[in-house]
Amino acid sequence: MDIAPDNDGKGTLFVAALDVCDLTGGGTVLGVAVVPDADFAPADAAVPFVIEGLPRTEVQLALFLDDNGDAMPASPRPGLGDLVYTRSGGDGVLDCVAVALADGDVADIELALNVVEE
Repeated sequence: MDIAPDNDGKGTLFVAALDVCDLTGGGTVLGVAVVPDADFAPADAAVPFVIEGLPRTEVQLALFLDDNGDAMPASPRPGLGDLVYTRSGGDGVLDCVAVALADGDVADIELALNVVEE
């Protein structure tokens, strides 16, 4: 993943667990992980996170790295130059990754920040 010019691949990682993948207010946030000082500069970077107390069902994870420090903590959204997970970049909309929690705790989920928001 290339890092946007003037950014360094370091910042606050936000991961939200939702009941449905609707980031326009239609989904319920079930839990959040906020990882300050996350470093995605190395090509093989891995940043651990934990979201506790999630229901034993399928949840939708949405994530982004606030690389330039401009996300509002009360309602964080990615901005220009932030690393995000999405299927179609440049539209300002995050996508989600479905994770089944029916069998208990889940470890070693690999989520990729694959686009620089434009």
